[in-house]
Amino acid sequence: MNTTPYSKKSGVSTLIALGMITAILLFSLLVSNVIVTSIRQSANVNRANEAFYAAEGALEQGLLANQQAGVGESLSDDTDYASLGGTAGSRLQAGYEVKGQVPVKFKYGSASGYEDMYGIPTPGTGDAGTLCDPVRPNLGGSDYDGFIYLDGNGDEQKADKNIDADLDPCNWNKIYLGDTVTIPLYYTDTNGNAVNIITSPSDEFILRIKTPCEDGSEWCASSSNRYSLDESNDDPTYGTNEPVVSWQITGKTPSGAQTVLDPLVQVEFDTLQDTSTIITEKKINEMSNISYETLYLTSVGIDLNKCRGPIKYFLLDALTIPPIACPRKHDDWSFILNEPLFKFSVVSSLDGGINGNIPFLEYQIISNTNVSLGPVSDTQKITAEGISGEFKQILEVKQPQESGLLEYVIQQ
Repeated sequence: MNTTPYSKKSGVSTLIALGMITAILLFSLLVSNVIVTSIRQSANVNRANEAFYAAEGALEQGLLANQQAGVGESLSDDTDYASLGGTAGSRLQAGYEVKGQVPVKFKYGSASGYEDMYGIPTPGTGDAGTLCDPVRPNLGGSDYDGFIYLDGNGDEQKADKNIDADLDPCNWNKIYLGDTVTIPLYYTDTNGNAVNIITSPSDEFILRIKTPCEDGSEWCASSSNRYSLDESNDDPTYGTNEPVVSWQITGKTPSGAQTVLDPLVQVEFDTLQDTSTIITEKKINEMSNISYETLYLTSVGIDLNKCRGPIKYFLLDALTIPPIACPRKHDDWSFILNEPLFKFSVVSSLDGGINGNIPFLEYQIISNTNVSLGPVSDTQKITAEGISGEFKQILEVKQPQESGLLEYVIQQ
C-alpha cells in the first residue's frame, strides 16, 4: 500500500532535479555568453584603440613631414606595422597624406561661368556652407544638379541647377574682422625648388568678396538679399568710401632681398578715388551686383620704391613686360620673382548701417594658372589613417600654408 506514494515522491524528485539542472545550465550559458561578449568587446576596444593610436602616430609623422617640406608640397606615406604585433589576428597599418595644392580634377565645369578654372578654397571644403562633401565637390558641368544649403531657419533648401557652381557656399570661406588669409603664389616641388604659379601674362588670379545674406541663409538668390556696407560714414580721412579689405604681396627680389607690394591708395578731397586698389565699401557694394570680383592680377600695386603698375608685372620677368611708372629709374622696380605670398585682411568694422554690423565677409579666389598641379590653397590638409583588423580611425588637421600678420599701411 505504500508503493504508490513513494513512486510519486520519486517522480517529483526527478522533476526537481531536472529543473535545477536546466536552471544551472541556462545560468552557465548566460554567464558564458556574458564572458564571451566581454572578451569580444575588450578585443574590439583594443583594436579600436590600436587603430586610433596608429592614426595618431601617422598624424604626428605627417605634421613633421609638413613642417620640413616646402609650401604647397603634397606628400604621402603608408606604413605596415604588422611586425609590431598588436591584438591577435589584427594587422596594424597606418599612413598619412598631405595636400597642399588644389587637385587637378577640381576644376569648375562648363556650367560655372569660370570654365576650366580652379577655386580656392578647394571646392567642397569652404566653411561658408554646412552641407559640404569634399569627396564629391560641386564643380558644375553635366553632373550638376543644384547645391543644397541651409536657409535662415536652418532648413535644407535646394538651389536651381542653373545656378553656377562657383556660387555654392561650400566653395567659399568666411573671413572676420582682423583675420588674415595667406595664399602662397608658389609651391615647392619634390626637389625642394620653389615654383611660381603665375608664369604668364595671360594667367588669372581673381579675388572675389561678398557680404552674407541678411536673413542668415547660407545662400541667397538676389544681391538685394545680402548685406550692403554703409557708404555714408563720415570718416575724416576717407570720407564716404572707407577701406574694408587691404591686401599685400610679399616675397624676394632676384637678389634675395625681401620686398612688399601694397595696394595703390589715392585720396583726394578726403575721399578714396576709384583708381585706388584697396578694397572699399563702395567696391564691394558695386561688385555684389555683378560678379563679386574685387581684385585682379591687372590691378595696380605700389612697391617700397614707389614704383607702380599691374600686380602681374611684379611677378614676372622684367624683360617680358612693359615699363612701370617709377619716380627714379628702371632698376628700382622690386620684382617679386621668388616665393611670393598674397595676403589680405579685413581692416575695418563691417558697418551695415541700420542693419547693424555685418558678422563676416565671404571670399573665393579663382585661378587658371597653367601649373599642372593647380594653385596652392590657403591651408595644407594632413589626413592620417590607422587600421587594426576591421577597425579604422581617421584624423585630420588643417594648417595654414604661411603665417604672419598683414603689414597694413593705408598711406605710403
